[in-house]
Amino acid sequence: SKKHLLAKADLMKALYQRRSKEIIVIDEDFKTFKGERIPDISVFDSTTNKIIEVHEIQLSQIATEQIIERNNFYIQNDVDSVTWWFDDAAKWHENTTLKNYLFEKDCRYGLITFRTSTVEDVI
Repeated sequence: SKKHLLAKADLMKALYQRRSKEIIVIDEDFKTFKGERIPDISVFDSTTNKIIEVHEIQLSQIATEQIIERNNFYIQNDVDSVTWWFDDAAKWHENTTLKNYLFEKDCRYGLITFRTSTVEDVI
């Protein structure tokens, strides 16, 4: 969706501002994952030739089990860090089962809040 693409662009811009040595890519199909999963944003360490961080943006409501399954996939494929970004409007922060799971797996999560204005409105 357009909202998902905008979220990826905003997040990638924020990551570029705090990262200088890693390669940051959107929707890259890494051979490591054999096409089973394509992360929204990946941070790749070119010196170790390894994905060190994955960022997943989840704006729509899906079952908690699906998020757990995706997260476990990254952990099993030796990704150092997984961060989930949830749409604040979807009330993900109220999902205690998911929050407890992410805490247990030492994963980070954040909330994305979208402005009501569009670029055209601002210009």
